[in-house]
Amino acid sequence: MNQNWSVTKNFTVETHGFQGCFYCSERPWEEKKAVIVCGGSDGDFALTKQLGETFCSQGVHVLALAYVNAPGLPKHTVEAPVESAENAVQWLLENGFDKIGMYGISSGGEYALLAASLLPRITCAVAVSAPCAVSQADNGVHYKNTSCWTWRNQPVPYMEINYSLIGAIPMSVRHKELYTKHFYEKGIGSAPDNVWIPVEKINGPVLFLTAGEDSICPSSEFAERAVQRLKEQDFPFPYEHVDYPYASHFLIPAPTPESAPFKAFAIERRRPKECAESRADSLKKTVAWLKKW
Repeated sequence: MNQNWSVTKNFTVETHGFQGCFYCSERPWEEKKAVIVCGGSDGDFALTKQLGETFCSQGVHVLALAYVNAPGLPKHTVEAPVESAENAVQWLLENGFDKIGMYGISSGGEYALLAASLLPRITCAVAVSAPCAVSQADNGVHYKNTSCWTWRNQPVPYMEINYSLIGAIPMSVRHKELYTKHFYEKGIGSAPDNVWIPVEKINGPVLFLTAGEDSICPSSEFAERAVQRLKEQDFPFPYEHVDYPYASHFLIPAPTPESAPFKAFAIERRRPKECAESRADSLKKTVAWLKKW
């Protein structure tokens, strides 16, 4: 099968100010349109590259971006710089791309929304299973008293969730799946306004894709709050929230079952066919959204 893309360039923080790789589509919808793609908080760049390859094969130029767990970046989501996205945008502009979008899953979706709210040259955002408030940092085991992200060398105000791996174990055992959404649910109710990502500042259309059975974070509630914010601010661009009743947090196109931790989620074990259909539909809706933009 013709993959319809090729890797044309790799980037490093030391040389370019960001870590990633660029996929050039052989059959692009628009020559000057590109999408920055971000993976989850574990920083597994192999997954990010898979996403980049998938979207590139659909007809869009893609810059797969690492924001943690790469040389020159924090190991975990502890004060990771939004400037990585800024530098990626600048490279795209300097190389002839004048329409730049951003797509992210989970923490990568949070990062995409935040970057788009700060960088007006990003004119489309797609957030999948993502918090719509700035999250508290953690090192994969325990929370840190700082933000996941920095902007201009300052931590971005964050919502306190006090995540800990040990604290996740009892709820995961009770629900028989990987379960951390209760940390976010505790934080949402008392979160001050300045920790919510100002999605109304995004300079283009916004798509939220969420899973009704998301056990990692209450992404559906986050997206509804973001949509309400857009309504109240008379947001001038298209926006949509699509919630899949049969889907897990891992609501992204995955080439093979082995490439995703499906069995860690109860809904994936109970309704594997419907979850697979939800993932396929999320790809279809994302591609249609990016084509219209």
